[in-house]
Amino acid sequence: MRVTVYMLAIGITIGLGGCTTLPDRQTVAKNSAEFVNRAEAMLAAQRSRLAEVANDLKADSPTARRNEVNNLLRQSRIDPLTQYLNTYANDPRYVRERARVRAERNRRCDAVGDRYARRDATPANLERFRRGYSFSCPTQIASFERRVNSETSVAEAKPEPQSEPKSVAAPRAANPAPPARTATRVEPTPAKRAEPTLASRSETSVVRTTSQSSPPSEAASSCYLLYAIKNFQQAHGDCLQAARAGDAKAQHHLADIALISKEDKAARHWAQASAEQQYPAGQMLMARLLQKDGEDAEALALLKRAADSGLTEANYLVGQAYLEGDGAPVNAAEAIRYLTLAAERNDVEAQLLLARLYASSEHANASEARRWLTRAAEQESAEAQLALGMNYYEGRGGPVDYREAYVWLSRAMLNGNERAREHLERIAPELTEEQLGDAQARVQSGLAGRRP
Repeated sequence: MRVTVYMLAIGITIGLGGCTTLPDRQTVAKNSAEFVNRAEAMLAAQRSRLAEVANDLKADSPTARRNEVNNLLRQSRIDPLTQYLNTYANDPRYVRERARVRAERNRRCDAVGDRYARRDATPANLERFRRGYSFSCPTQIASFERRVNSETSVAEAKPEPQSEPKSVAAPRAANPAPPARTATRVEPTPAKRAEPTLASRSETSVVRTTSQSSPPSEAASSCYLLYAIKNFQQAHGDCLQAARAGDAKAQHHLADIALISKEDKAARHWAQASAEQQYPAGQMLMARLLQKDGEDAEALALLKRAADSGLTEANYLVGQAYLEGDGAPVNAAEAIRYLTLAAERNDVEAQLLLARLYASSEHANASEARRWLTRAAEQESAEAQLALGMNYYEGRGGPVDYREAYVWLSRAMLNGNERAREHLERIAPELTEEQLGDAQARVQSGLAGRRP
């Protein structure tokens, strides 16, 4: 009996000892929770690593430059934008960044110009305008200054006849002289401003083909250069001289400068003169003015001429007009034809619009939609990169590819599209560690599209 009890005790002891080698339920739960926490921490670290890519890259990398511009555009002052443009004016690596900053600088200056356009044209307001914005917005200041000078000239011209008694000692035969002296003093200012607005149509057609049949004049060459660098204040004089001589390109530039300065009558005059010489940019500008007046059919006719001359933006605008029925009945086939011409010349807006068309039920062509999204995404369009990432994620234009989706959504996020982040969080768990590492390496190196 004692042996039996002893053996039973030994068995129980061995049994209990053996149980200690197996994890109980609490231990399993604890280990599982730790594993899940580690996995979540790993995924969070991977996501944050992507967000920090720009800081890890060299200062002169494309990603770092984009982030620098994003930070610059978040602040509200204008002069830092101009300082950025001056700093990198001759650096070929900053072409794309300069375009973004210049567009934002011009938009802000236009907003300031609009604000001053509603103020009284007084020397005091002009001085205030100069103090605040002379560094960045000379074109808008010049426009306001012309208003001030115009009103000042009118005010000064009224009392002029009272100055005639100064010639009292002169013989009566010399009486006609004071009016001539007065005319000489008063006329130049109005004449300089009135020419673009009031010149007759026959005057612009005297040398109708000058710019097309001979090399540009010195004034025209200067006009082209100053307009290209957006020094509109300095460009005005040379462009006016060349435009009077019949240079179609200078006429377009002068019309655009007038439009920026809110001188609509002058803008219409010179745009029409340029368009009549079949200058494509002049035709497109004149079409914009016609559209503002509700003359859509005439505008479309001019846009088609500009498009047929090879102007990419005009092809996009004609396609858009046919799509929306502006100036002609809706014609999807013509819209796609013109949009494709623009998209083939790398017009991002045309590529995006084509992608949307081919993704719609009416013109469904999933592979074409993906192709145009890819073309636009490769040009760093954040909108296209987001759409392309979702296209790969959902398999709308071909097989589902989580790695490609991760690459394009990451690039969209780095280009400032915050909506991409939430999609990345859903996609990351679908990738193996190797796939995730490969995708992140491609994002960091700036590679576009699929590896060979």
